[in-house]
Amino acid sequence: MRKHTPGQSKARKVYAHCNPFNDVPYNFPTSPASMDWSQHFAQHTKDHPNVPLQVSFVDIGCGFGNLLLQLAKLWPNRCGVGMEIRQKAAEITRGRLEQLRKEYNDSHTDNQQLHHYRNVSVIRTNVMKYISHYFEKQSLDVMFFCFPDPHFKKSNHRRRIITTALLDYYAYLLKTNGLIYNITDVKDLYEWTVAQFEKHPLFERLTETELKDTNINRVVQLITNETDEAQRVTRNGGQKYVCVYRKKNIV
Repeated sequence: MRKHTPGQSKARKVYAHCNPFNDVPYNFPTSPASMDWSQHFAQHTKDHPNVPLQVSFVDIGCGFGNLLLQLAKLWPNRCGVGMEIRQKAAEITRGRLEQLRKEYNDSHTDNQQLHHYRNVSVIRTNVMKYISHYFEKQSLDVMFFCFPDPHFKKSNHRRRIITTALLDYYAYLLKTNGLIYNITDVKDLYEWTVAQFEKHPLFERLTETELKDTNINRVVQLITNETDEAQRVTRNGGQKYVCVYRKKNIV
């Protein structure tokens, strides 16, 4: 057996599953008004002193931050946050962001292939319990739920991140016409998710024609083909099921 020696980093095992109903302590703001986003976007705020800081998109269950990093480059003028319940996964994502920012700062070049990654951050939290503590009503443009934990057992379906009850919270946080992108490689979960949306009065599914819109299609292609998780499914010969929903304009 290989022994760990001082100064040598241990391999960190990151579990794929986490029970959102476990009683685990989290640091979270008492209300959106008390959330200090400048801690997460300090340099971005300095670079744009006359632009109010507004988080525009959130990646729920961001894992190791692959999609978050892609979105940072796709939407350089927007701020976004990844939210992850697993502490080690959040730490890895935070470390990746810090390293990429350092590489950008050290480059001293106008290389267009490099991005500063100052417009995204990550928070370790339990979305089911605390998401409404972070964002104001109707403040988000886009939410992502990509390859969420399927919680296969019927007794655990209540742990799924998209339910009709949770959609009440997401509808509260999304702007009118705001979008939710969802992708999974589990057909049962896909059908469940569609059923949850269809039962909710504030969401409507985008049509195939609407999905061909250049901006929307670019995001769909991103979550379908360009993240590590999506590529893993492709390598394993799996199927990917995508649905995009819009918050209705209710007068």
